[in-house]
Amino acid sequence: MTQSARREPTFMPGVVVIAVRAGWPMLSLEHSRWKTPVTQVGETVQGLLMVPKILPGMQDAYVPLRPIALGFMINTVPYATGVWIVVFGPFALPRLIRRSRAGGSS
Repeated sequence: MTQSARREPTFMPGVVVIAVRAGWPMLSLEHSRWKTPVTQVGETVQGLLMVPKILPGMQDAYVPLRPIALGFMINTVPYATGVWIVVFGPFALPRLIRRSRAGGSS
């Protein structure tokens, strides 16, 4: 999976925005986390699912949920092609073999 993270500038002093985009083959999902100054507690999150750590020594995982339209549409093509081959390929292959043996007359 391809992932990119960057810090975005804000007009609020001390606030850090971390935007993460992920996906393969194109970046298709994103989320952002707003970290507030030390005087305020916590962080604000948008468009993500936090998966808590299960085993000791692991870190929390953040799964982006907000789609990026162009990447989401382009990623659909190879996935749909793969599903089509798995579902309809077994039916299309014997038909193709029959046609090649019959000389393509049907």
